[in-house]
Amino acid sequence: HNLRNNLVAILGLAERLTDVDDDWVTARAEHILDSASNLENATSHTAVLNDILESPIPDQQRHEVTTLIERLLAEIRAKSDATFDTDLPDEQFVAATSKLELALEHVLENAVEHNDADDPRITVTVRQSDQDVDIVVADNGPGIPSQERAVLLEGEETPLRHGSGLGLW
Repeated sequence: HNLRNNLVAILGLAERLTDVDDDWVTARAEHILDSASNLENATSHTAVLNDILESPIPDQQRHEVTTLIERLLAEIRAKSDATFDTDLPDEQFVAATSKLELALEHVLENAVEHNDADDPRITVTVRQSDQDVDIVVADNGPGIPSQERAVLLEGEETPLRHGSGLGLW
């Protein structure tokens, strides 16, 4: 709460500085705005992660993932110029935590947000194998940087080895 209040103050002051008739001040104010906005987004992600980590062992719920993915893609298509290809069954039920929708939303948004291709293309595939259901999101972007992948696979960060954000966590 206090962090957010301080960020609001910083954002407000930096916004006022962008109106100053001095290129050097304006450039620094815009840098402050970008940094503070990134920090504000990180605090939102932290709150969500904290909620997930502090939850008791999650109850499994029944989800129909085809409809869920189609709804999420419709929302993302409305605010993106990326092309989406899907290979989805007519319906696919899974047992998963209530956080499944949030996880899928983040993965799909990251595929769009971090795709720097001239013609961003995202493919979503759902396949059932034995007792598992695989949901695969692939894109034609740059991929996850090797340092980010290493930190995720190890499951922890250190002062010298860390990721650039909380989205993938």
